[in-house]
Amino acid sequence: PDLEYNRDDPKNLYRPWGFQPGHQAEWAKLLVTLNRYAPAEWMLPRACELFDKAYALSWDKDHGGMVYGYDLNGKWCDTDKYFWVQAESFATAAMLLQATGDAKYKKMYDALWNYCWEHFIDHTNGAWYRILNQDNSKVTNEKSAAGAKCDYHTLNSVFEVLKTFDL
Repeated sequence: PDLEYNRDDPKNLYRPWGFQPGHQAEWAKLLVTLNRYAPAEWMLPRACELFDKAYALSWDKDHGGMVYGYDLNGKWCDTDKYFWVQAESFATAAMLLQATGDAKYKKMYDALWNYCWEHFIDHTNGAWYRILNQDNSKVTNEKSAAGAKCDYHTLNSVFEVLKTFDL
């Protein structure tokens, strides 16, 4: 891999530099889903490993939420918070709780859901804000943008949580 690609542009929307914990969480969620239908011994441990590392390295202990990117040493390189990262992550935490019974995933789920409820969801006009700064202030009032990021992540993640918790 080209570890220098976009190093000078870590906030590139489509090809950011560094590691994106949201993608690690999303892969973990997909592994848990695959394991439901075609179980393999390696899938659940790998899903836990991916999610645990993503959460540990990206959770903002001061302001809540998961930042968008970190470098090869785990140092944040993009401190913005994207709606889809939080959504994929709370769904993954719920699914890992169900799959493993490990209470740490309930704590992660609660922290992520409460964070989203407080900061990302527009309770007046509906939908989720796309991006927040590290201090949770809105970058813009923009919600899902056609051709960019869409409501797929939030809707699918809430659906997975409802299914997981049998609500």
